[in-house]
Amino acid sequence: MNDLVDTWADVMRWWSPGGALLAIWPLSFWLRVQVRRYLDEGNRTVAVSLLTLIFAGSALVAFLLFALLAGTVIPFTSRLTGFGQDDHVFRSIMAAAWTLVALGAWMSAVALRRSRRLVAASSFFWLLAVVFGVSATAS
Repeated sequence: MNDLVDTWADVMRWWSPGGALLAIWPLSFWLRVQVRRYLDEGNRTVAVSLLTLIFAGSALVAFLLFALLAGTVIPFTSRLTGFGQDDHVFRSIMAAAWTLVALGAWMSAVALRRSRRLVAASSFFWLLAVVFGVSATAS
């Protein structure tokens, strides 16, 4: 049973970067167009504000980049000798990938709230609290 689970996990790890790679370019292009439109025309009254779409699109790009990074690197840990989860390069890439996930999560929170400034401020102060907490408890 574990072999099936491991095989399925490998399939998903190898499969996700392809979808992320195919989605990042058109989404980034669309997002760039929306940012230009926002800067040129301002925030018009529509069903969903353009600023919300920009934050949500940026969050989706961050999640797709995470899938691309993690899905590209993780499978190599079991296939390349000398390259494991304790390797510095792997740990650095995964730290960058988790940074993208955190940014995506907070951008989603900012996009979907009416009080964007309050949520943005709370995300900054929560980041400071986590940095100090992790630094104080690190061994």
